[in-house]
Amino acid sequence: MQKIDVKVLNKKAGELSFEKEHNRYVFHYIHKEAPISLIMPYRSSSYIWKNSLHPIFDMNMPEGYLFEVLKQFISKEYGYINDFLTFSYLCGNIQSRLHYESWCTHSDVSYFSTFT
Repeated sequence: MQKIDVKVLNKKAGELSFEKEHNRYVFHYIHKEAPISLIMPYRSSSYIWKNSLHPIFDMNMPEGYLFEVLKQFISKEYGYINDFLTFSYLCGNIQSRLHYESWCTHSDVSYFSTFT
């Protein structure tokens, strides 16, 4: 199963994963020192969202034309598209209190430009 490490102030707080067979997104805390959001305080059980990313991660997803172009590019690279794959591709470039380490590194995908 592919996972994205979620870090708060450069300390690993938990892991985000996607269960394809159940179409659900799972976030599980590893450390309780730093919660990732106010609506997701630390707890020992996992946060599970069906059919879409948790709101704290979904707010970083592109919309409109940029999303359509990115979706076409990723689907050509991988042969399928979902929010987890899109977020995995983008999350390494997100600069905020939360940092992400994805299984999908930039060396795994070719360069993408919207200006061509």
